[in-house]
Amino acid sequence: AALRNTLPPDAGGRLRLEVRDVLANGLPSAGADAVTAIGLIEYLERDDVFFREAARLLRPGGVLVVSCRNRLFNLASLNDYTRREIDGGTAAALLDEIRELDGDGGIRDRFRDFAARLREGADALEKAAAMDLDDRRPTRPDAPAPVFEQIRRQHSPRELSEAAAASGFTNPAFVGVH
Repeated sequence: AALRNTLPPDAGGRLRLEVRDVLANGLPSAGADAVTAIGLIEYLERDDVFFREAARLLRPGGVLVVSCRNRLFNLASLNDYTRREIDGGTAAALLDEIRELDGDGGIRDRFRDFAARLREGADALEKAAAMDLDDRRPTRPDAPAPVFEQIRRQHSPRELSEAAAASGFTNPAFVGVH
């Protein structure tokens, strides 16, 4: 209801938002204009089940929006995921994928911009790296922290495209957040 109040009156009356189990939702086929999965697929065991269900739910011309951890970002994140990519021998393939995504040839400028932003944020990064893990507090002190026993899966744009295409999705578009 709060979201509807922030929209123009003609849009709020046409909007229906539902939060359901992605794989067992009971919704009718071809009834949705849009399906979103924000930070979801990295917790699923397989992508194909999700993409098939999203395709079933969408009407012709509907839109699927997926947000997830980007394996391409691992090359600069300098964390355990970076180490997995290097140790697993997949870093070179990810660099190739970055080059292929560089449609306008401006990747060097973007890397220079990225490096400049890292320099600007160096002090904050150092402070965060030095922070003791015990200093991080949950937003609700009485709530237990969620536990996810598996390693969160990550995807590259190519992997998402291939998984989506196998379920009939076409014309993917990617918007980088990192």
